Amino acid sequence: MNEFSQILNWFKKNFWKIILLFIFISLFVFLIKLLIPFFYFLTFLTESFEEIKNIFNNIEKNLNEFQWEKTSPTNKDGENV
Repeated sequence: MNEFSQILNWFKKNFWKIILLFIFISLFVFLIKLLIPFFYFLTFLTESFEEIKNIFNNIEKNLNEFQWEKTSPTNKDGENV
C-alpha cells in the first residue's frame, strides 16, 4: 500500500506537467500538419523556378551554338541568288 501511495503522490505532483506536456505535443503535431502543405507548395515553386531556369539555360546554349553566318541560298545552277 505504501508503494501505491507513493505513486499517487508522484502523480499529484506531476499531474499538470503531464497535461501541459500532452497539450504542447498535440499543438506541435497540429502545427506540423498545418505546415506540411505549405512546405510542399514551396517545394513546387522552387522546382518550377529551377525548371524555368533550365529552359532558359538550354535556349542560351542553343543560341550560342547556332551558326550565325548567313549562307546565301543557291539556285539549281549553283549560283548565289
